[in-house]
Amino acid sequence: MKNCYLHLTLLLTTLLLVACGGAQADASVGPVVIRGVHPTFTPTMAAPGQNVGQIQPVATLPATALSASTPLADAASSTAAPLTQSAPADEPASQSTTGAGRVVVNTPLVNGREGPGVDYPIVEIVERGQEFDVIG
Repeated sequence: MKNCYLHLTLLLTTLLLVACGGAQADASVGPVVIRGVHPTFTPTMAAPGQNVGQIQPVATLPATALSASTPLADAASSTAAPLTQSAPADEPASQSTTGAGRVVVNTPLVNGREGPGVDYPIVEIVERGQEFDVIG
């Protein structure tokens, strides 16, 4: 009787170890290709009263820019003028209170929500090609 329990225990242990071996990975399945992220073009309108040709540079180099013949040690020790440019005092800062921007939906379906994030409830399901004013 003891011998029967020993054989049964060994048989069950062997079956348990074989079952825990797991399946081998299928060699015919190649690596999964994940599509890369790329930016999408969103058309934007120019601000009211601004012509695209009227855009001014943000920063300009000083007239005493370093030449190619200046050694780097001398360039590091010299004081350079800051590259920031402030707005002229006679022009007020442009503060647009109107929703000048527009959003164009480029994907088949988008969930329009009450707030930023998936925790907010869905207000409307938006389809491709619909346009909306940006208000916030």
